[in-house]
This record gives sequence, structure tokens and C-alpha cells, in this order.
Amino acid sequence: MKFFLLLMLTAIGARGQDVAGFPNFNRSLPLEEAPDTTANISLGDFDGDGHLDILLVKGRHWPMIDRVLLGDGSGGIRKAYNLGEIADRIPDIVTIDENKGVNIYFGQKDQTFFAGISLADSKIVPYALAIADLNKDGKMDIIVGHVGAPSTVFFNDGTGRNFTSISFGDSNGTVYGFAVGDFNEDGIPDIAAGRSGATSVLYFGSL
Repeated sequence: MKFFLLLMLTAIGARGQDVAGFPNFNRSLPLEEAPDTTANISLGDFDGDGHLDILLVKGRHWPMIDRVLLGDGSGGIRKAYNLGEIADRIPDIVTIDENKGVNIYFGQKDQTFFAGISLADSKIVPYALAIADLNKDGKMDIIVGHVGAPSTVFFNDGTGRNFTSISFGDSNGTVYGFAVGDFNEDGIPDIAAGRSGATSVLYFGSL
């Protein structure tokens, strides 16, 4: 498969530089005034106004404050602030950090986010995060992968403050990412974990 993809890419490149009909990405918007250490970035309508916003996840290896940029719907930023500095149906944000652990930031009616509430500390280093309704109760649950430790599911009771946690998998390697879906079509979500230093695994949900 890798050899086939290499041949296809080579053939495409050999046809020349005709890019008519393809989008370009020449227009840009700096998201920061100075270079900084951003480990990840996500888009979502965090304040519920119908416009996409941006979450800059900072540091990863260093203790830094994450930042929210609220979009104005026309490609600009109308408001920006740091998570943790300021501070239903209002979107919330879950973050993982190697130094700060797992934290939840609750969205407020004034379009800010309440200071982070710790869900788990960093004694076991978190490295992967996913959100899904795993027990099909209509409430979003949190999946966290770790470095050298089993993964954890935090089942949400709907308040966002009370969780029942269960561990799954082994302690081998580092989990880099999750995907959730009903792979065996039994009506129960399954979890696929991509890992470094160990084989990737598909975990079948069961009651």
C-alpha cells in the first residue's frame, strides 16, 4: 500500500503545475502577537453564537495557559482571553496537560469560561483525549489515554462535576489518539486506541 501511494504521488507531481480549480491558502490571520508554544489547536462554536471559535492548547511539556479566540463569523477574532484567567446548553472545554492533568472549563453565559476544575492530576501523564457518549445516556463522557498506564473513561452524570471512572487496556506504550464507533454493530460504542511503543488496539464495548 505504501509503494502504491508513492507511485500515485509521483505520477500526480509529474503532470505539471496546473492548479486551476483548486483552492489556495494565501490569505492568513496571525493568531498570536508573538511566537509561542502551541501544542494543539481545535475549532468549535464555544460560545453558541453560530460562529466557529479557536482553542489554542499551550505547552504540553511546559505549564502554560490555554487560549480561546472567539470568531466574528467573517474571518476575524472579536474577543480573545486565556482559559483560567476569566472565571444550560453552553459548550464546555476539556483539556489534558502533562503538568496539569485533566481539567474541565465550564462555559458561561457571558461567553467566557470558568476557571478549570481538575478531573485528574498529572501523576499518571495524560496524552490523548476524546469525547463521546459511551453509555448512550445522552451525556458526553471523557476518554483519556496515558503514558505507560491504562486508559480511563470518565462517565458523566450530566452535571459535569460528578464522574464515574473506569480503566481499560494495559500499561504498554503511549496512547496518541482515540476513535469511537460501533465497529461490531452491536449497539454499543467501541474504542480504537492508536499507540506508540505498543500495538494499537480496538476495545469492544460490552455491558
